Amino acid sequence: MVILHFTSKNTTFTLEWTLGKHQLDVSATGSDYNGKLCGLMGNSDGNPGNDFQKPDGSYVKDVIEFGESWKVNDKVCN
Repeated sequence: MVILHFTSKNTTFTLEWTLGKHQLDVSATGSDYNGKLCGLMGNSDGNPGNDFQKPDGSYVKDVIEFGESWKVNDKVCN
């Protein structure tokens, strides 16, 4: 497991990457970024119900649809 902590504007971000499972867990503690973030990891406003927002601004409940909506086409990882 790789753990990275960094602080910006009195907010601490923690990233935990579990290598074998290819699992990433991201969290933020502090209030400077609450409601000011967006993207694949949610918006950090404390409401997990609105974290599944697609790039077009719509919300979904299906995790597969959510993940596919953030897929970058024509990119290949080796």
